Amino acid sequence: MKKAVLLIILVLLIPASIGLILSTPSWIEGRLTSIFNEEPVHHNQDSKKEKEQRPKEATILATGDIMVHSRQFNEAKERGDNADYCFSGSFKHITPYLKKADLAVANLETTFGGGRPRGYPRFSAPDELASDLEDAGFDLLCTANNHSLDTGKEGLYRTLEVIEEENLKPFGTFRSREERDAPLLVDVNGIKVAFLAYTDSTNAIPVPEGKDYIVNLIEVDSEEGLQEAEKLIEADILTARDKGADIVAVYMHWGWEYHLPGPNPVQERLAKKVARLGGDIVFGSHPHVIQPMEFIETEKECGNTRETLVVYSMGNFISNQHKIPGSIPTEEVKYGLSVRVHLKKDKTGNSAEIDEVDYIISWVNRDHKHQVIPVHNLLDADPGEYNIPGDKLHKYERIEPVTIKTMKRLEEFQPVSSLIEVIEN
Repeated sequence: MKKAVLLIILVLLIPASIGLILSTPSWIEGRLTSIFNEEPVHHNQDSKKEKEQRPKEATILATGDIMVHSRQFNEAKERGDNADYCFSGSFKHITPYLKKADLAVANLETTFGGGRPRGYPRFSAPDELASDLEDAGFDLLCTANNHSLDTGKEGLYRTLEVIEEENLKPFGTFRSREERDAPLLVDVNGIKVAFLAYTDSTNAIPVPEGKDYIVNLIEVDSEEGLQEAEKLIEADILTARDKGADIVAVYMHWGWEYHLPGPNPVQERLAKKVARLGGDIVFGSHPHVIQPMEFIETEKECGNTRETLVVYSMGNFISNQHKIPGSIPTEEVKYGLSVRVHLKKDKTGNSAEIDEVDYIISWVNRDHKHQVIPVHNLLDADPGEYNIPGDKLHKYERIEPVTIKTMKRLEEFQPVSSLIEVIEN
């Protein structure tokens, strides 16, 4: 298996000081600046035999939490037409990256409960958000998180309906046991990718009696609970494989909010367990800050090894969160991670694997439409180009140091325990 690598998209695009600090390897140079801008390759003149022999390839772009606080939907109301809400301005700068991927996915940390929209602590966003997310380039939305039941059972059902009406696909919450037991399987350029999702909390809102299937809720506060969670995940991965999945991607809503610099012990344990059980990718959410990513190597029964990509937390894709003394301890809640995973399936069609991984760090401009801005674009431009007012330049000046710190965190992560220790214990 080709060793997957983390290609640092920012190094060649932002000021040279960052590149020098991280000492970019020479073999990376020349491969990054055009990753999201290259022209599509056409093979119309290839013979049928040549097409069949060519490996299948696909890209998945995954992002973190989509949150809608009251300030956001109030702004969207002002931009909307009459009674409508308009969120499209928030995604203007990130849309080209979303649409460049073959499949774009995010964690939807709100519901579409209908009626008057609500912010924290029980979220319910205007329906227009779903349409604007689809227009921005998203294809899938994870709905298993601590806010899944914010508007109750009916709100959960309605959320799925609103998402599906916009030709988006949800996963992680369900209307029936049949839906729950049929993992979402998406064909991406001939590579079948299964998407599973689990959450370790519903914010103490009880799951409706007799409807334990409604959300993939796992208990992680006891050894017994963890073991049951692992059994559930194993069964779902096996089902996904039986359905024909080449790649299994797992969204995990886990960890401690605002916890830096890395994952907690439960996150590490579950990540290693998912790797051992056959999961290929773990996308983490809930901490609202960017945590490290790593590859976990496990041994197959045949003696070969396989790798699982684990992104412990992708932070906030969009929100109104910011540092609040006594509540939110860090400004890093304004940063998010978009991870692009390049998949390849050999010409025999017998196996698929992660070929390469790269990422973008983004920042939310709370002072202008809550725009999600790729940091490498922002730092290479005049602040005025991105509507950063003169009296807020102190915010702009903090972006580069946070970016450097985040990149080092992503690339230099050292796991607390080895896979062998977890298995033996």
